[in-house]
Amino acid sequence: MLRTKRCTNRPLSENKVMELFIQICLGLQAIHEKRILHRDLKTQNIFLTKQNQIRIGDFGLARQDRDGKQGLPGRIPASLESI
Repeated sequence: MLRTKRCTNRPLSENKVMELFIQICLGLQAIHEKRILHRDLKTQNIFLTKQNQIRIGDFGLARQDRDGKQGLPGRIPASLESI
């Protein structure tokens, strides 16, 4: 993972922004399918690899619903279709 990205002083294209946003959404969907709530999602916890793949990090505040209850307080929908 990259700690910093070289500044090119060029804005990202709309297509690139959408591609990265979709990767973030799919990553969150995978996390939520495992019944994990990140609880600290912010730009500092989203990393971009050299292969332009998104990685979500810092699960220090994350919680997992272990008792099988139907929902967590404030839980984000696990499915992109429900958004």
